[in-house]
Formats: sequence, C-alpha cells, structure tokens
Amino acid sequence: MIINLSNHPKETWQEKQLQAARAYGELVDLPFPQLPGSMTGEKLEQTATSLLHRIREMKPDAVIVMGEFSLVFMLVDALLDEGIPILTAASERNTVEQKGPDGTKVKIARFDFVGFRPYRRLSSRNG
Repeated sequence: MIINLSNHPKETWQEKQLQAARAYGELVDLPFPQLPGSMTGEKLEQTATSLLHRIREMKPDAVIVMGEFSLVFMLVDALLDEGIPILTAASERNTVEQKGPDGTKVKIARFDFVGFRPYRRLSSRNG
C-alpha cells in the first residue's frame, strides 16, 4: 500500500501518476492537514506525532508526502528513520503569464507528472 499524504486526492491525478503509484500497491488518500499560520511549534509537533502514529498503524510500503514545509520536514525525517520510503511527485511546470484587464498579472500553471522522486538525506554533508 502507498499513502498519498497531500492536498491532491488521487481523483485529481493524471493516469500516468496513478499507474506509477499503483506499482507500490493499493493507493490510499490521507488528507494533509490545514495548518493555521499561528500554530505553535508544540501544536505542530503534536500534529506530526499523531500523523506518524496513524501512518505506522497503516503499515505502508511507501508514503507520498507533500504539503506545508515544516510539517513535511518533521514527517519525512521521522519516516526515513523508520525505513519507510518517502516520495514526492516530480513534474514539469509550464506557466503562462497574462495581464488582466485591471493590469494585474495572472499566472496559469500546468503541471505534467514525470515520476516520483524519493526523499533522501544528503550522502555527504561536507562541502
């Protein structure tokens, strides 16, 4: 089983992304929590710990983790320590900027899935 811990449910994915995820087994969505900007570090750590316990209970073969950076970091760090493969989606981003009628810039982005990229630690932290 592979867990999709993100704000991008599998129903919104391109077919090639679904196929790549299914190589790990059943694909299960676990929504990434909405975190208020005012959340304290203590509350963030409690959220991370709760998610970590839930993921452990599910016994996944891999976890896709994408979301708010500080929580992603905590979870990726902990899950790597447990030996669980952690992935993120790699995509090609194609953007077009247009000028709106009021002069504001409007950016339209299209993301084309390329593959999953594993989270990993630097092999050498020197240099």
